[in-house]
Amino acid sequence: MRKVSLLMAMLLFCSILFVGCKPAKGKITLKIYDKIENWMTYEEVIDIIGSEGKLYARSGDEGTDRYTVVYKYEGNNGEESSASFTFQGNPLVLKKKVQEGLK
Repeated sequence: MRKVSLLMAMLLFCSILFVGCKPAKGKITLKIYDKIENWMTYEEVIDIIGSEGKLYARSGDEGTDRYTVVYKYEGNNGEESSASFTFQGNPLVLKKKVQEGLK
């Protein structure tokens, strides 16, 4: 349990580090962000947003319950806005979402 908490803290730190970086694909609005809920699958989130976003962090072995990935999207307010989503497990499900400055 302690390792999982440490892993989640590290992933949050990594996503904060990348706030100033522009993702290669996809933009997100607050309206779209609000439609996304924890425990949705990765595929469900992609369907709502319309693109895969930019992979920013990955840990663990793919296909296992401990596999964790963080995807980031540029917001509709340019460099001043973004959203990141942390997925974990097999299948990947949303564990945490964070947004900054979305409109």
